[in-house]
Amino acid sequence: MPAVTRIAPVNSALAQALGATTLDPEKSRNLGFGVTWQPAPRTSLTADAYWIEIDDRIARSESLYGPALAPILAAQGVDTSTWTSYYTNAFDTRTRGLDIVLDHSSQYGAWGNVRWSAGFNYNKTIITDVKDAPAALQGLGNNPGGSLTWVGRAREGDLTDAQPKTKWVLGGKWTLGDLGVNLQTTRYGKVKTLQQLESGDRSFGAKWITDLDVSYTLYDNITLSVGGTNIFDVRPDKHAIPSAVGLNLYGNSPFYPGGGFWYSKIAYDF
Repeated sequence: MPAVTRIAPVNSALAQALGATTLDPEKSRNLGFGVTWQPAPRTSLTADAYWIEIDDRIARSESLYGPALAPILAAQGVDTSTWTSYYTNAFDTRTRGLDIVLDHSSQYGAWGNVRWSAGFNYNKTIITDVKDAPAALQGLGNNPGGSLTWVGRAREGDLTDAQPKTKWVLGGKWTLGDLGVNLQTTRYGKVKTLQQLESGDRSFGAKWITDLDVSYTLYDNITLSVGGTNIFDVRPDKHAIPSAVGLNLYGNSPFYPGGGFWYSKIAYDF
């Protein structure tokens, strides 16, 4: 592992010596289509499909290091063992996705009402173009024991695999007069961390996260609430690699990795 890692500002002499250029704004094009259906009283179903293309997407380069970079680093007064990266317009991407939401309201007379909901999201991002490495890196020649990979699998994976492709949200909110109980559980699909070599890839499993909120309206504008987020204290999968190599304890996670917590609050509406 490196003695020092550095993310160099794009406008710094060090980054520019390694091929950095002024960042261009990302450019996007999108198309969406949605439908709504009411199959029964108090029941609704909505579906939205979307397509998004982003050009010149900004990402961090891979870490650049090795003996071929030593003269450049030394000229900038930087330790020659430093691993350096910078932000650049690295990719063009395409994302396709679908959102589906089902709502139903049940009435139980003296026992109150329940609003049931179920939601599903699917999205997939692919890389449609990888920009060429800058000439400053292409002309450095041999670099034994180092890396001159500008952007590779690891950075591509940040966009294509680091976030779940599927997400389920199931919930119900029961109300009886001034009392309300809201229970919701969310399933985040599996995620993956890509490395330059496929043998180093790491997968992290899907997780269910459950939230609970109990509220009572004292007056028209004052509500007391107690509840918990991630009430079953679910944690992301841990890295299989020892922490001595400098990785975080947990892998990629779309939810807070610190586990559950409880709260109480008073809300006042002006």
